[in-house]
Amino acid sequence: MAEGLARVVETLMPLRALAVVLRPFDFAASLLVCPPAHRSLFEGWLREHHKKDVWMRRSPPRPADRVVRHTDHTPDRVLAASSFYRRVMKPRGIRYGAALLFWAGRRCQAIAFLVRSQPMGDFLDPEMELLRRLHPHLQTAVRRVFALHEDRSAGLSLVRFIGSLPTAMVLLNSRLQVVVHNRAAVELCHCWRHGPAAATGLAPSRRFQVPSALLRRIRQRYPDFPYLKDSPGAGFDIVHPRHPKLRCHVSFIQRDNLEVAGPMCLLRLTHGADPVETVLASGGAGWRALAELSPAERTVVAHLARGLTNSGIARALGKSTATVRNQLHDVYRKLGVRSRSELLTMVLTDPQ
Repeated sequence: MAEGLARVVETLMPLRALAVVLRPFDFAASLLVCPPAHRSLFEGWLREHHKKDVWMRRSPPRPADRVVRHTDHTPDRVLAASSFYRRVMKPRGIRYGAALLFWAGRRCQAIAFLVRSQPMGDFLDPEMELLRRLHPHLQTAVRRVFALHEDRSAGLSLVRFIGSLPTAMVLLNSRLQVVVHNRAAVELCHCWRHGPAAATGLAPSRRFQVPSALLRRIRQRYPDFPYLKDSPGAGFDIVHPRHPKLRCHVSFIQRDNLEVAGPMCLLRLTHGADPVETVLASGGAGWRALAELSPAERTVVAHLARGLTNSGIARALGKSTATVRNQLHDVYRKLGVRSRSELLTMVLTDPQ
């Protein structure tokens, strides 16, 4: 992003260097992004700017600020007398600067610093007007970067969570390739291939693979996958043809804000009684906390354990997304959990 921005700006006006600081006021998590050729100019800037930067101190950013020319707030004589100029700017040949600020509400998501040397001169009014016209397009790019980062973080959290579950789980991407699996899935996939009796005398393969019979059934059920013409609802179950106690529940995870990425496929393998169905059939007996839930709330929890999102549960049950969200909040309150991962851990582990 920073390199592309630098190329665009350099075609419009002279520029010594450019850098983008993401989360500029979250000093523990700030991230400096700049073209490799400019990195040496900004080394140390991120550590020093919130302590000694005379530009930032004299013109603290406000949500109304979008494009700022530093000499409008800091006269040359004040800048030249500052320790920040002597220690950080002058050794790097930097004298003039402008900044583009990108906001999400009252939170500053990023600042793009544009700097020039003294021979280049200050930013002129026509150049500032060009930056103002460029700002809305860059704002869109910054928002997309943060949205992508949040989605990747959510995806990594899902991967870590699946890996920690005792119930056999496998997450496949839109090409039906394995994204993550846990240890329990290795054993049950081994059973699917060889049968429970024969599998006990054979060591699982070192390279994990989903049984081809399961992938074939998914493609038979949804031949156009990952292009689902209709909502898959609550998914479907696959029963082993020779060993009925071996079952696999197939559900789909579609990120609502990343429709172009295609759905992901979640496999939950069981041998014997399905713990989720056990909870539903017993009315929560043996699960002291779950027994406090209403039948409707237990049904929502069961669909959640199958890997459905709030919107997926709503479609499967014929409810609104708001109703499902409210029921989950009631479940959190009754069970004393704070997140979906805590709730799923309670459901998918053996009752205490």
